[in-house]
Amino acid sequence: MNIEQQKLIYRIFISVFILIFFYIFSLFHDFTDKFKFLIFLIVYFIVGFDVVFKTVKNIFRLKFLDEKSLMFIATVGAFFLKQYF
Repeated sequence: MNIEQQKLIYRIFISVFILIFFYIFSLFHDFTDKFKFLIFLIVYFIVGFDVVFKTVKNIFRLKFLDEKSLMFIATVGAFFLKQYF
């Protein structure tokens, strides 16, 4: 396993920990939609930083019809529809 794979695994574990922590606290407290959006946005950027970075880079190169760009567009649409999961 190379260093990039190890970094991705660590980021996934951190994101899962944040989501589990958030879920446990959501059982006892009703959070606002803005707070939920913020939590999921943070987790999204922790896990999907590579995709977001490459998509932004490809947009400036006018090469934005690849799978990473389409996944980015789909997740932005899901956030607008409040379908975080």
